Amino acid sequence: MKDSGWEKKIWDKRIQDALKRETQTVGTDPMEKERIRRAVLRNCKEEKSMKKNWRKVVCAVAVMCALCAGGVFAGGKITGLVGGSSPVNDVLVYDQMPKEMKKLGYEAKMTETFSNGYTFKNAQVITVKGMDDDGNTVATYPELKAQYEKEGEASLSYTVCKPLENVYEGEKLDLDGLNAYYKVDHYRFVPVDYEISEEEKALMDSGELYISYGSEKVEDKTVKFFSWEENGIRYGFMTMDETRMEAADFMQMAREVIAEK
Repeated sequence: MKDSGWEKKIWDKRIQDALKRETQTVGTDPMEKERIRRAVLRNCKEEKSMKKNWRKVVCAVAVMCALCAGGVFAGGKITGLVGGSSPVNDVLVYDQMPKEMKKLGYEAKMTETFSNGYTFKNAQVITVKGMDDDGNTVATYPELKAQYEKEGEASLSYTVCKPLENVYEGEKLDLDGLNAYYKVDHYRFVPVDYEISEEEKALMDSGELYISYGSEKVEDKTVKFFSWEENGIRYGFMTMDETRMEAADFMQMAREVIAEK
């Protein structure tokens, strides 16, 4: 399936959030935040000079108090996504989630535990901003981000949002009459001064590798995505470490979410 720039921006933001999730919250001067935000967008814009490779490059940067990064991929007005979260705003008790989910502005589904052992850890509703090349906000939307844990398994991210565009990526699956999509990607997280080799460029061209700038060292991770849409709402799972989870496992978890009232 042809790569969708918008879908890549959404997934890349979630990958960056998963990477920086444990960042400790500290105070940062508002002007410094703005300078960093604009630098991120400018840096991402410059990455597009890689021409045919730029769809395979993720721009990621850690800000002291929150996620402040966005991938730049498709042409058009929105060229990056900025979403901010802080552990101090996490909902840690599942019984408090109905109140938190009201921030979405629409009815959505989630569950506390899954039959395979994954259990709710934390969640919060954040505001995601769609930015143009100059760092101006041109669209916003709320998104639910939740983390689930299971002993001996990778942490699992669960997200809920209303898509701004109906575009999808991955292998199309039938989820009991709903369309679902499953995708497995190889991501290499690298420092900001990392130089991409010719071999890596070839892998990027073939869709076998995505490069993400902003980590302290070179790390390779397998990222698995599973998403589906019900009543105009997009739901998704993501893991980014070694996991035994496969498409059928995500499918069963999705069925359990769909069964929620």
